Amino acid sequence: MELLEQRIEEIERYLGIEDMDLAYFYKEDGEDLNKKSQVLEDFMRTAEDKCFCMKDLYQKYEKMEAFLKHSATFT
Repeated sequence: MELLEQRIEEIERYLGIEDMDLAYFYKEDGEDLNKKSQVLEDFMRTAEDKCFCMKDLYQKYEKMEAFLKHSATFT
């Protein structure tokens, strides 16, 4: 338990919040876990959408490249 408390104190020092009043932190600067998890979920959805779009664009690019390289020329 003491090791865990030491690690928490070390993290607080690293973040610069070791002497900060917890009530002030929540009131002024902090986000609760629900807000943070919502932001993370939104980010994940956006990343999945972008990945889907990139995959779709890549497939279209491959088809166009194959058509231009291996098909008969336009007349």
